[in-house]
Amino acid sequence: MRVFLNFSLVIIAIATSQSIAAVYQCEKDGVAIFSQFPCGDDAKEITIKSPNIAQSQSDDAKPNNIDSVDSYIGMQKIDREIATHQQAIKQLQNEFAQAKKQINYITQDSANRMGAASIADAINMRTNQLASHIDPQIANHQQQITKLQALKANLRQQSGL
Repeated sequence: MRVFLNFSLVIIAIATSQSIAAVYQCEKDGVAIFSQFPCGDDAKEITIKSPNIAQSQSDDAKPNNIDSVDSYIGMQKIDREIATHQQAIKQLQNEFAQAKKQINYITQDSANRMGAASIADAINMRTNQLASHIDPQIANHQQQITKLQALKANLRQQSGL
């Protein structure tokens, strides 16, 4: 960490000062140290090229990568939202399966109280009630996933990722 910090400080100092002629690198206690002056017997002079003004101006003409980073982050957020909807669908399907198991244990007495002609009719009635409650929720989540996937595709197309 110190090496990176020291190196960063040297680079910043070099970037802000155009009159620096040389930079020296030494190693003390296993840590690299950079200085304007020889800092020890093992000092190595590092040559730093001055920036090419023409090249830096052409770099400014290149499109900014911030948009692509924002797009990538946006797509990651969309992926998380899709995963949340998929998890909700899975949970609803599990709830349906558990409730369906319970429905299958309907007795003749319960079927009679429901007004069903048989146990099979009672099971069918309860299953349809359960499906009419859970299916719209699943459809809503699937619709949201479809919208998010379209948004992600649009974002991917705009950013070129």
